[in-house]
Amino acid sequence: MSYKEEQKVIRRGVIIAFLHEANGQTASADMLLAVVKGSGVPSYFDEILEAVNWLEKKGYVATGGDNDVVLAEITNRGKRRARNEIRDEGLRLPDNGF
Repeated sequence: MSYKEEQKVIRRGVIIAFLHEANGQTASADMLLAVVKGSGVPSYFDEILEAVNWLEKKGYVATGGDNDVVLAEITNRGKRRARNEIRDEGLRLPDNGF
């Protein structure tokens, strides 16, 4: 796996772990960008949007908002993935969680 692909996998995991810990609260893409960068994963806003779209397609998050503000909320399927009850090689959860 290339470095760029590895970063995508880690970025998605950080997002799903954060949303799981947020106990059903929505998070904006801007907030997720800060969380992912704070976890040590270099990221741009567009990469966060790409990750959120991927997570939505897999059924892990639901999105809302408009062109200016993108919101993400974890789904029941996303909670199962965050608890390691579902396998998906497309995202890697942080070892230490949040």
